[in-house]
Amino acid sequence: MSTATRSTFNVLFLGETQSGKSTLIEHLKKYANPNYAVNKENIGDSIFSLTKNVINAEIKTNSPAYFISKANSEQRVDYGEFIKEEEPEDYEDELNERRKYHLVREEPVDAPIVTFNLIDTPGLNDTSLFDESNIAIIFKALEDIEYINLIVITVANNPFTEGLRDALQAYVDLLPEFNSNIVFVHTKIDYAKLHPNDTLFADALLEKKHLLGSLMGRHSVPHLLIDNNIGTRQVVRDCMTQNTLRNLLGMAKLNQPIPLRTMRMNKTEKMRVADEILKDKYEAIIVKREDALESKDKLQKEFLGRINSTKAQIAEKEESLKNLTAFLAINDNETLELLHEELYQQDFSILNLIEGSKPMYYPGKQRANAPNFIHHELDHIDTRSQNIKVLQQEGGKSFKFWAVRFRRRKRQNGLYHVKIYIHRKKKFAREISEKRTAQTVCKGQLEDHKADLEEFERIHHDQEVELKELLDELKLNRYLLSRVNSVQLESTVFHKLVKANAYVRDIRQSALNVEAFYIANRDDLENKASASTYVVPLAINTSENLVDSSKEVETPDGSVAEFNLIVSEVASAACLATKMENTSINDLKEA
Repeated sequence: MSTATRSTFNVLFLGETQSGKSTLIEHLKKYANPNYAVNKENIGDSIFSLTKNVINAEIKTNSPAYFISKANSEQRVDYGEFIKEEEPEDYEDELNERRKYHLVREEPVDAPIVTFNLIDTPGLNDTSLFDESNIAIIFKALEDIEYINLIVITVANNPFTEGLRDALQAYVDLLPEFNSNIVFVHTKIDYAKLHPNDTLFADALLEKKHLLGSLMGRHSVPHLLIDNNIGTRQVVRDCMTQNTLRNLLGMAKLNQPIPLRTMRMNKTEKMRVADEILKDKYEAIIVKREDALESKDKLQKEFLGRINSTKAQIAEKEESLKNLTAFLAINDNETLELLHEELYQQDFSILNLIEGSKPMYYPGKQRANAPNFIHHELDHIDTRSQNIKVLQQEGGKSFKFWAVRFRRRKRQNGLYHVKIYIHRKKKFAREISEKRTAQTVCKGQLEDHKADLEEFERIHHDQEVELKELLDELKLNRYLLSRVNSVQLESTVFHKLVKANAYVRDIRQSALNVEAFYIANRDDLENKASASTYVVPLAINTSENLVDSSKEVETPDGSVAEFNLIVSEVASAACLATKMENTSINDLKEA
């Protein structure tokens, strides 16, 4: 279903505690229904967050626009003119005016009413909830949601903290597919700070945008500014807020939805550290058991060695084949992949209207040589404009380039937003061809290895019970090793691990819980029975539950760390509710 015909849009709100998520949602409720009575109980104070669980709110709107007129008159006023006031105080006086202007709501003509599901989440670094509870709550709320249209990350008008940086970096690492549908909303903004003379505010905002763009891996992520003062009688400020909310909902309608069912997720840092502990353990056990096999009869050792080698080759080929198949499933299709996004937005320019036209190009300005820039034609282009006159447009769908030239009609609310997509199977055509060839070769090798294994096992039919037990243990540990070696998890497995609180305890206990989970659900995981119910039985600490203490596992910053919460990865390394303990993995093993 295209964005033009979709009638329901899902918007997920993320952000630090007290960054204004819940307040922003209350803003949107009142935007959709001016008679809505703001629920102040949904808005926290500067210390405590009131959102303890994921809260879903639904609004229906046809996205009306707002403007101001002079009191006792229908004459419209372009509040973009106020920015021309030379003195910031005069500009602020206009923003604070209560009696001079009226706020007018303008319903769009023939615009359908659509539904927006607003999903409010506990804050990153929640002041009263442990973050591992937050991630489980968020996952549970998304169980029945098929897609996400927009991810709103609220950023309060405060200094950019290390905690927020780490939290956002963790989300980018964990959920890479969310990147293309993100918008940053800077909250608690005093619109008076937008005056050109306030260079300190402008420089600080520009630096924050640059930092956020660097975290996302692209500087084209949209940014919006909004005041969090709900129900103000200051007409100009209220009008600016309402039009910003309209812009936000417009982005949700513009974006291609992100499907949640087929999404794969990168393992978090805590998962990787726990997996490294288990990896050491399984490799040590495998080496130990393989040494034991060599003490058997010479003939048995010969065939057991062949069996073990062949099983290892089969496991390697199956893993390679699985990865090849997964790559083709993800990329050999017509799913749209974002190539380019560009946003022109000018609300308060002091320039006159004859400022000239604005060009946008993709992939570059040299349109005559555009076919040399990219290999395939563009497949889909979404645009959204407001108060814009398009003067010229070239290229687009089925071309290898796109270009437009436009100008603003007036100073207020000039906006042109474009997103350019290409089908994945075109973008990755060369890789797909290589993977298919590799898949054919891998299948042939896998069949050969399986045939060899069948022959070796037929010859070695008289092996002893002890030998069989050794082989079974080797197979189990190879299976476990393949699980911890994987850098990604199916979203269903990731969900079940978090839901089962496998990573809630310290690293040592988390490793034991993960091992118990994989063993208890081995059949389901090997058969890809994702619909099964996963459980984490109580892990028993035996003499072999931990690896040899001679090897340490380091975190990315070079220190050896014990993490207490899973969402210290997913949310923030500076969780106010959690005291992270730093200790040696050797100490954990010796404990």
